Amino acid sequence: MLEKDIENIIANYPDEIFPNEGFALISQQYVLRGRRFDILFKDKLNRTVIIEVKRGVLSREASGQIAEYYGLLKSENSESNIELVLCANIIPNERRIFLEAIGISCKEIPENRINEIAKKYNIKLSNNITAANVSLDSKQKWHSSKYVNNGIKSINSLYEYIKLPEGKEIIATIIKVFESSGKYKGDVENKVFNSYRLMRIHDNELIYDFAFIVNRHDLLFYIRKPAESYLSEQGKLPVIKSTFALEKPNRKAEITIRIKTLDDANNLCNLILQ
Repeated sequence: MLEKDIENIIANYPDEIFPNEGFALISQQYVLRGRRFDILFKDKLNRTVIIEVKRGVLSREASGQIAEYYGLLKSENSESNIELVLCANIIPNERRIFLEAIGISCKEIPENRINEIAKKYNIKLSNNITAANVSLDSKQKWHSSKYVNNGIKSINSLYEYIKLPEGKEIIATIIKVFESSGKYKGDVENKVFNSYRLMRIHDNELIYDFAFIVNRHDLLFYIRKPAESYLSEQGKLPVIKSTFALEKPNRKAEITIRIKTLDDANNLCNLILQ
């Protein structure tokens, strides 16, 4: 799922997200005062409503940018009735408080809600890969019902389970960075309640490279054997080992890294994907 998918669903089916606002679409990717905004609506009170969309966890940087843009809009259009709504999959409470204090409305839209709307209107989201159109290598021939998330266990289960400070943001960052690279497809593992796997897309196959286990107060990131091999060939593995304090390997003797902060997550993603 891309940010554009979320934008298109909000633009075309606003009542699914904002059922009481009477939004009528004016434009997408609308340029106002030199700034491009994702969606422009008129609401039932004839107010201009600008929607900004962010996939994953709303970051500090994005919060600051949006606040600055809103300040510019208001300073240049002090008499205009312009409202700004920020939509993201996850909005940390401190950022919601900051944005709403300066007049920006916040709307959290979980990924599973976007998936529900897409399914309802038969919309194909970007980067969807299923067992029906991908062959798996001989070591990963899961039954298709095991490969496709059955809906019982979802990404929200991980967010609800972890108690680590920045835990939700860490999880969302890892998933977003890997999947937005275009090289990886991820999903919640059905075998383990609090596990998420990251599979490399290669020659129409999915190669199981990484996984992470969410414990209540930390996150363990596993480098599977296929990834260990290619990271070693690229000279990245020694750097990773020297950068992070490694945990005791699991029963499969896989490299295990404990991630405690968002900086840890960003550093690891950069080392693997750079």
